[in-house]
Amino acid sequence: YMKNKSLLITNGAVRTILFPDELALQFKGLIALTIQGSVHEKQLIYIKKTYLPDLVIEYRKDPLTMLREIVAHKEYFCYTDIATYWSFLRLNQNVTVKSHNSLMLETEYFGLILPKGSKMTSLWNEFFESGLGFSNTTAYTQILEKHLGPKVAKVVELGF
Repeated sequence: YMKNKSLLITNGAVRTILFPDELALQFKGLIALTIQGSVHEKQLIYIKKTYLPDLVIEYRKDPLTMLREIVAHKEYFCYTDIATYWSFLRLNQNVTVKSHNSLMLETEYFGLILPKGSKMTSLWNEFFESGLGFSNTTAYTQILEKHLGPKVAKVVELGF
């Protein structure tokens, strides 16, 4: 029902990465934060293998904890979903964090899983597929804008 983009986030004092090959120099000595078993952890392991062999990866339980630590400490960075990032910024308007857009991930979609054989499956499919589908309606866009803001809604909405 929604595209997901994941952003690489640092403290605002960290120099912006324009190209991935700058990671080795600009992020040397920084510590990656992630949630164990997440898609973000896999990306950080790739970064470690490809650019930063000495990268230390530490684990946290939730993305808000990681973002708070990044605000407080220049040596941390993480990946987080764009919706989480913008929600954090809306609630913490005076913090200095930075998104490195050249390292954005666009590999996920959010969805809903129903039990196999659920009576809701046909209703759910009809809701999203009837006519042009709910994700092509003004109501869908308004819901995203209400909860995520217009800027983020444009990035994550599904349009066919």
